[in-house]
Amino acid sequence: MKNKYLIIISAFSLIASSPVLAKISLDDPVLTTPKSTQKTGPAGKISPERLEGLQKLMDKSTKETTASTVSNAADTPKEDTEIVSSQTAQKSIELTKEQEKAMRRKSGHSYFEELTHDLYTSPLGKWLSDVYGASREQMTRWFSDTEADRYGLKRLRDNAIDEYDYEVQNAVPQYNQLTKDISDENIKWVSKIMDSIIKDLGVETPPGFSIFTMGSLARGESGFYTDLEIGFLVDDDAMTPENMKTLLLIANTLNQRLFFLGEHPDYGGYGMRLDEAANAPLYLRFGYEDLTPEEAKKQLISALSSYDFEKIPWGGSRLFISTPSKLAAHSDPEYIAKADSENVYINSQKRKKVIEEEYKKARAKPENADISDEQLKEGIRYLVDLIEKPLGIRDRRESKNIVVLGRNMMNIYGEQKTFDAFLKAREPFLAGAAKDNPDRYVSQRHEIPMESMKENILRIGGDPSSIFLTGKLGDKVDIKRELYRFSEQFVTNLGFYFNLQTQNTIDIVSELMKKGVISQEIGEKLQEYMNFMVGLRLKQQRVLSSQAHAVYLNEDTFQKDLKKLQSEFSTLRGNLAFLEESQSSDQALKSAKKAVTDKTHEIEEVKKVAPGKIITPAEVEMLNTKYLPFALELF
Repeated sequence: MKNKYLIIISAFSLIASSPVLAKISLDDPVLTTPKSTQKTGPAGKISPERLEGLQKLMDKSTKETTASTVSNAADTPKEDTEIVSSQTAQKSIELTKEQEKAMRRKSGHSYFEELTHDLYTSPLGKWLSDVYGASREQMTRWFSDTEADRYGLKRLRDNAIDEYDYEVQNAVPQYNQLTKDISDENIKWVSKIMDSIIKDLGVETPPGFSIFTMGSLARGESGFYTDLEIGFLVDDDAMTPENMKTLLLIANTLNQRLFFLGEHPDYGGYGMRLDEAANAPLYLRFGYEDLTPEEAKKQLISALSSYDFEKIPWGGSRLFISTPSKLAAHSDPEYIAKADSENVYINSQKRKKVIEEEYKKARAKPENADISDEQLKEGIRYLVDLIEKPLGIRDRRESKNIVVLGRNMMNIYGEQKTFDAFLKAREPFLAGAAKDNPDRYVSQRHEIPMESMKENILRIGGDPSSIFLTGKLGDKVDIKRELYRFSEQFVTNLGFYFNLQTQNTIDIVSELMKKGVISQEIGEKLQEYMNFMVGLRLKQQRVLSSQAHAVYLNEDTFQKDLKKLQSEFSTLRGNLAFLEESQSSDQALKSAKKAVTDKTHEIEEVKKVAPGKIITPAEVEMLNTKYLPFALELF
């Protein structure tokens, strides 16, 4: 970047001028090898035996299609089958209808909504069309910057789903290697995106810059659809206001790059995005009601000009932009107490001194000549506060999350040594005395997982309908939260307690059996249980093309809920008709159209999870007779 240090307006100026910051050229690293130092190994590769079996499966599928033939030109496009966008001069993938039909026949699934030419029919595209009257050409232009991203993600998922389709043909499918492959390919994909962002922004990353991940990606248990729970690290002496500005710019750019994949839950999809809660670096969230460039620019400039950042909702947390020592300090049992005991006056004087020093540097630069003193100081003050300000209520909650989520962490991009420095700095806290129960636990490493397990048990014990208490399925079931989560947390806690080197739950159980912590019988039952639930999760994502929650098991409950939604839809549609007839304001009409569109999408999503569409009667029988009895035994 030419202007190396500007106030926060400069940090976000590119965001204000365009809905997507990064431009991808033909030689962009998104299409080449990532510079990430993460060693992912040969993940994602299908063995020769599997490939042969998969090819037979594909051939069989092709022969069973209709008698109509498709020319060689309509076969599945190879990696070098590409079209260069006339507007962006970047690689995209545009399929003819014949090519699309051929590929759908071979793959058995329809993920083409992720490609630019099909965004018009996606939930996001329908919303833009119904509410804003956006044309196909407008959407193609808005989303052209992420065509290569979407195609890369589509290929990743298609390969994984093909492997899944092959695996489910086995008498006893095993999904652990598949989720490891997906996780590794996700890391590679994110690394390419990061390489592209850094190149396009023209920024120099702060010393030691690295990205860590938490949760399922760190466990090697990603599904076809996932969010990114990540954080940024830089060297301990590199957390300056100038570097914070650069990190915020990178975080916002990454968020927008992912946002315009078209998979954010704001408009109905649960796919690739930054975590929409707090487990990600601080970034500005743009709601779908302001997706057009004009609306986004107007809202952002208004917020920046008045420094009223509440006008744009924040995602993520400042605590996830950190240094090894600062991130490790959250595991200190006295972290909150130490933060509260710091002298407020001394801290305020320190903060004031830093602001003045940074202001003098910025004021001396010619490129800042047109920026007023007030604006310059306000921007610097904002950046300093992100680094130095005392912990608020939300910060305290997120600090605890960092400790608990820290049971599953790994570096996925940048300097591995920075992440290793964090692990080294954290270990003395984990090996030290327990925080709340020193008489019960010998160390923090023991207390953290055991207290987490206790919370899970109390939560389940307080829910009379839990399958771990009743051993019975209800009218609806959330595969991840109700069937999978407790067993995963149980194993994760044991792995952290015994400081095992693997974080993958199936592998942890194997290690625990070797150590004699759990018996061979219980261990094998547990692995079989978790494998079955992972299979159901993958199947659900395979069918729905997104992450989702509860699926229906009871037809009467399904019909009751569907009729309720249809009644609500009729009311909303009647309200819209009334507003149109009475020539109401544009804002009122826009809100009414949005409500109708959202309800339409909600009805469509409910129909996808009707009884039998995700969990078959045979699988319900397996759950009732085999796996729920084990859930009772495990609890």
